[in-house]
Amino acid sequence: MFFITGFDPKPAAHYHALYTREAARQSKVNGMDISVGPRVRNAEGNSLWSVQARDGQGHCETLYEYVRWDDIVRACWPRGGFAVSADALRGAWAVLGSGELGHVWRVAPRTLAAMMYAFGFLLGGLALAVVLGLVVLFWGVSVAGLGYAPAALLGMAVMVGGLWAFVRLEARLHSTWMARILAFSDRWSRDSVEGLQQRLDRTAAAVARALQNEDNDEVLVVGISVGSMLAVSVAARALCLVDDMDDRTQRKKECHTLSLLTLGQCIPMLGLMRRAARFRADLAALAVHARLGWRDFSSPTDWVSFGLTDPVAACGLHVRPRPPGQPQQASPRFHTLFEPDNYRALVKDKIRLHRQYIMSSDRPGPYDYFAITAGSTSLVQRFPLRDPVP
Repeated sequence: MFFITGFDPKPAAHYHALYTREAARQSKVNGMDISVGPRVRNAEGNSLWSVQARDGQGHCETLYEYVRWDDIVRACWPRGGFAVSADALRGAWAVLGSGELGHVWRVAPRTLAAMMYAFGFLLGGLALAVVLGLVVLFWGVSVAGLGYAPAALLGMAVMVGGLWAFVRLEARLHSTWMARILAFSDRWSRDSVEGLQQRLDRTAAAVARALQNEDNDEVLVVGISVGSMLAVSVAARALCLVDDMDDRTQRKKECHTLSLLTLGQCIPMLGLMRRAARFRADLAALAVHARLGWRDFSSPTDWVSFGLTDPVAACGLHVRPRPPGQPQQASPRFHTLFEPDNYRALVKDKIRLHRQYIMSSDRPGPYDYFAITAGSTSLVQRFPLRDPVP
């Protein structure tokens, strides 16, 4: 299994600890016996850990590989209020410049609201600080009888103080998280993210080798949030490598069907960027490949994702012939996996909700991240096309 996290600067140690803790909690819900091994690093810089699990079908051993790109995220992660504000403006401009606002509104209005929230938050904070400064200036001149220069200095101090308080508030609310993602998507579309394409190619080569390893029962690529974008490119390029090898050897080698699981996907966020031609080519190639089992779980309550939105069609791609279930989409139905009070709290915390796809739940249900990634049933067996996913 290859796991690709979202636009998150946290390193592999965080996700190893998260998987270990949440797997132990979920085992009390689904009855599986799950044991997570220590984290080790391979020659390519990725972290790996083994997962031993026993369920109703038997015993399964999974090699869980964390695809490292947190270093790239940190390099694209602005620090300081002005840098964050510049990123928010850049991201908003990229969305406006795409000319696809109307299309996004039709397919995912909540997601568009979340995309533009940071931009509106920044403009609102700036406008409020300016208004406060002008009010203090007017009060100083007309009421307090101060000279224009002292009143202007006082108004300027209030405006700067308001901006400082606003930046502090933003740090607590994380309102610019989406703005950072938009700005990153814009950089990706212009191919200006240093090291990203090489990382995608290297990961694709590793996936292709795993697909040709007869000892593997399943090869699974998982991408959550922005990681769903990377997972698309990795999967498309891995399958292309396998096809190229078949062409060179003039024979079809026995090879696994690639399982692709996207969670809380926001693929159109990049796919609708005007300059993202290379990404759209990867997505189009993936959508028609017969050696792929793609399942997408994205909740309509998760405003950061394009919940239950076909990412291929949403990016304006009309590819033919397109096999059924590329991808097969479903909601994880979080409301059925939690006690009512816990679910209400979860929905109020949008960032926590967006991360729920890879965390434990209160109740068992069809969507179970740990049964999918550690259990003995493959993704396409667990969610076959002939059965509607709840």
